[in-house]
Amino acid sequence: MQTSTPPKTKARKPGRPRANEPQGEELKEGIIDAASRVYGDVGYSAATVEMLSQAGGVSRALFYRLFKDKHEVIDLVVTKANDQLRTAMMAALIPGMDQINLVKTMIGVYFEWCEAQGQVAAAIYHEFHNPDSPAAMRRDQLVAEIAQIWRLIAQQQGEKPLKPFMIDTLVRAIEHAGSSAYCPSPKPPEQIAMYRAVAERVLLASIAKPGEYDRIPSLDGVVE
Repeated sequence: MQTSTPPKTKARKPGRPRANEPQGEELKEGIIDAASRVYGDVGYSAATVEMLSQAGGVSRALFYRLFKDKHEVIDLVVTKANDQLRTAMMAALIPGMDQINLVKTMIGVYFEWCEAQGQVAAAIYHEFHNPDSPAAMRRDQLVAEIAQIWRLIAQQQGEKPLKPFMIDTLVRAIEHAGSSAYCPSPKPPEQIAMYRAVAERVLLASIAKPGEYDRIPSLDGVVE
């Protein structure tokens, strides 16, 4: 993961804020947005309250009046990013969708999310196994929701739902392909297409039934 020192922003002086200064929820949102840049640059463990407060243009004292600690702020960053992914997934679902179309849809949504999130997506991906990072807990919640959607779609199609571990394994394949395509910086379009095709190939080959093998994309025309 790339590391860099966030640009220093002059902290607001103590006292009554000027009329044109952000206050209340607007101020908190500004700090959260600044924290997302810090988090994307250095990750959870290396981020400090000093870095977050400087990036947000506030003093440490004001930071602690608004937030409990760095964990709370970065949790809000991760939650906001995951909420955007969750919203995009739900918007992409179509009534009557089968499991194969679900896989293709989720891959597309995740790739678009990685492109939009940039370094934040990279930080989240690299911290899935760090129990101290909010990324680990929030991922488990999101995967549980994806598993529930998958089960419902399977039931609607009269198919046997996948085992939870199988779903988690397939989700990890999507996460690896998407994060590799866009992090730490976007790959060339032909390489992104290759990563996406590989993800589709792996997942669809895992769930397709004999009569559906023709729906598994070939990698013959994919550029390495």
